[in-house]
Amino acid sequence: MDYQARQNDSVRFGVPVQREARTPAATCSAGVSVLLVDDTLDLLRLLRMLFDFHDGVEVLAEAHDGLEALQLWRVHRPAVVVMDLRMPVMSGLEAAAQMLAEDPGQRIVMFSAAFRQVDYQLADAIGVTRCLDKRDFERLPELVASLALTAHQV
Repeated sequence: MDYQARQNDSVRFGVPVQREARTPAATCSAGVSVLLVDDTLDLLRLLRMLFDFHDGVEVLAEAHDGLEALQLWRVHRPAVVVMDLRMPVMSGLEAAAQMLAEDPGQRIVMFSAAFRQVDYQLADAIGVTRCLDKRDFERLPELVASLALTAHQV
């Protein structure tokens, strides 16, 4: 089934077959590497500023939808992906499912202001590491740093 067909049918959500995990690139020259993904430009700016003031976390790239996130993720391989749930072109859950199919060890934080119970269930089913409400955005840098640390201990 192609992407458009899946996008138009929100009830059908395939859980990917997980493949062998790679060793995550948990650190970069400035510390923990992160990819930010959100379709709201102002929120991306706010998050980048928040991470810029947190030692040990480096934003490698920003994406505005799930498809762009997949492309940047394959290039940069960040330790943690912070991704909005609902976006145009490809949702955060769809992008997360593809990332986790390629790398089950990838740390992903789904970030939304409107989680529904089904969103939590789908995120858990595909292996998303954590779901965080956007109203708790100030917790993100510490959460990202702690997730990268646990990646080494697993």
